[in-house]
Amino acid sequence: MARRTITRRKFMQLSAAATAGSLLAACGAGGDEEPAADQPAAEAPAESEAPAAESTSQYNEAPMLKAMVDAGELPPIDDRLPVTPRIVTPIHEVGTYSDSIRGFTLNETDRAAPGYIVNRGFIDIPPDLDGFGAGLPTGGWEPYLAESFEWNGDATQLTIHMRPGMKWSDGEPFTSEDILFLWEDLWFNEEYTPIAPTRCFVDGQPVVLETPDDYTLVFKFPAPYPTFPFLFRGRLLATTPKHHLKQWHPSYTDGAEYVDLRENNNYLDPDFPVVTPWLSKGYDESGLRLERNPYYCAVDTAGNQLPYCDNYLFPFAGTQENAVLMAIAGQIDLGIRNMQLFESLPTLRENEERGDYRLLFWPGTSFTTGNHITINYRLQNEKDQEIAEFFRNKSFRNALSMAINRDEINETLYFGAGRPASYALASSSPYWDDDMDSITMVNGQFDLAQVDSIFDELGLEKGDDGMRTFPSGEPVTIILDAATEITVHQQVAEMVVADWRDAGLDARLNAIQRSVLFSRWRAGESHTYMWGTDANEIPLMRPNQPIFTPKGHALDMLPVHYNDDPEWLQELGPPEGGDAMFALQNEIKKEIDPVESKRLHKELFKYHTDWQFDIHIVADVPLMVLVANRVGNCPEVANGLQDFTYAYPEQFYIKS
Repeated sequence: MARRTITRRKFMQLSAAATAGSLLAACGAGGDEEPAADQPAAEAPAESEAPAAESTSQYNEAPMLKAMVDAGELPPIDDRLPVTPRIVTPIHEVGTYSDSIRGFTLNETDRAAPGYIVNRGFIDIPPDLDGFGAGLPTGGWEPYLAESFEWNGDATQLTIHMRPGMKWSDGEPFTSEDILFLWEDLWFNEEYTPIAPTRCFVDGQPVVLETPDDYTLVFKFPAPYPTFPFLFRGRLLATTPKHHLKQWHPSYTDGAEYVDLRENNNYLDPDFPVVTPWLSKGYDESGLRLERNPYYCAVDTAGNQLPYCDNYLFPFAGTQENAVLMAIAGQIDLGIRNMQLFESLPTLRENEERGDYRLLFWPGTSFTTGNHITINYRLQNEKDQEIAEFFRNKSFRNALSMAINRDEINETLYFGAGRPASYALASSSPYWDDDMDSITMVNGQFDLAQVDSIFDELGLEKGDDGMRTFPSGEPVTIILDAATEITVHQQVAEMVVADWRDAGLDARLNAIQRSVLFSRWRAGESHTYMWGTDANEIPLMRPNQPIFTPKGHALDMLPVHYNDDPEWLQELGPPEGGDAMFALQNEIKKEIDPVESKRLHKELFKYHTDWQFDIHIVADVPLMVLVANRVGNCPEVANGLQDFTYAYPEQFYIKS
């Protein structure tokens, strides 16, 4: 493959301007630090304010919504907002109502790009992640969709007060009945979900949800569960409109079938009610369009209903290379997810004026700022049974990790900007300590001599050609899948395959479309695949995974991960060491003391690098963010934990 074309020094020069600005912002220079949400902001200049509505309401609305009200197609704004709206303080200034803002998505299977734009939950993380980390595990949170919340003294009960008068995007009331429907009729319904999600249990006992009235949720835990908000962060609890979904639910509709319920439980369906800033208008041949939610619960400090932009567009880019070309042509307003093609950095820098954009560099905590190899512990093909046995062997996994030249990958593909790691915890994490450099590199040093020794001990014969064979005499073949849409994943995978071949393995790269990759994985056909590490600043932030480690696809070792998993998977247990790790994670879930919680996290990190259930490669790669100069209120520095989620995209606007 092509090797590095610019040096680390050149990379630092190319990113210097943006990085300097980010560091100044992080240090509070320039006065751009975001005020705490729900606090008054200084009055913005008149020319930047959204136009006042011609009504007696204290709130303003977008012109497109005002036209619908005037035409009798929509209720007045006071009837659409909750009694107490969520107040969002704009990053820089009160914005203006705008037409469309343009992101991009690779294709229709890249659902996370739009998903993170609309990822608002009852309780959420504030923009100040440092302050948030200092208050963990129970402190630092702030309400968003919720009006307020409180814990009892020992973290065995969490009460969430919803916003009275809040509505779904179709105007129907958003109440505790919707969350109870999710909890009892979906998650704890064995016919729909054979085994309820692990996050709904603590100490092996289920969490109980009580709804004493239309706007109160009381979660009762059989043991302390201070980390509950981590695992239910984002829109997870606010995604099931009962009035819409019950038409396909057998308990509510005669003749309904669960297969239809699953098919229609899709927030990107244009008919699906949501409580997010934008709602889906569906895909066409050009991409996805999100349109403002006329019932969205938030306003800015001047009383303007959010979001500012009527539409959020996600045109298809196809590949990362095409996204770069679209940016240069001035066709992208905001690029973050899948912009991490560092070999394109010189080209993007040279064309900033032509494309009318600027590049920012945020802390490396998102999907494409690191990578790991997922190992399949549930291979089903008869021909794969020997490699399946070795995948479940700790020493073999350790050898696979030590056979990877992480330094070369970091220098070649990331120009030395990342940090080699066998566990991709971000150095900006509140769980980072001085000794984490060494902990996150256990079994991560490139050491072919040690690899040879392990393979010998495992009985993998070395032939005259240096290639290893199983006891059966068959070559030790490992296939590494990588998504064709994500170029950097293919590049890392290509280098890993070369390293494994140097270690005597018959390693092969299988570059396939993302949708095919996951189909192979779920069918138990894929050996391994390359993916990104995200949420690696706060590992608990992967609520859809059965494991707390970053991007834990690798640890689909629990009996059931997907609702429609086949019977053989439901009977399959974790590999050796998995049960002990799950027990440690349960202790973390329960620990209320910040000091002890941090100690337990460190034990988990050590356990992960020792057992190497999945193989991390590089961490802390700066998150390259492309922002069109016409976009207002995008922060110079933010936490890219989940793309733009914590930059509050609902307050982005297009400057006139």
